[in-house]
Amino acid sequence: MHPGLLVLGGFLLGTAGVKAVRSNPAHRAYVRTTVCALQAKDYVARVVDEAKAECDDILAEAQYVKAVEEAARDAEEVVVDQTVVAQDAAGDVTVAEETVTETKN
Repeated sequence: MHPGLLVLGGFLLGTAGVKAVRSNPAHRAYVRTTVCALQAKDYVARVVDEAKAECDDILAEAQYVKAVEEAARDAEEVVVDQTVVAQDAAGDVTVAEETVTETKN
């Protein structure tokens, strides 16, 4: 095929392509495509927001469970402070202090 015919064919095809791109049906198609892209963007944003909310709920519940477990662990450990004051028959006063730490398991 002659190279001049290829150049002429490319020119005609390019000119027709530019006219097709600028036509009303093409314009409507571009608008519809953009609308669909915006709807998809909104959907993805909504899904991400729902996922973030779910993660926040999980984090809050985990923090609550941790606090309850720590409180239960602290309740298992009992500290008893005792001070005993005694007086014998001779009138001497004896003071005894005792600290006992018990862990219930």
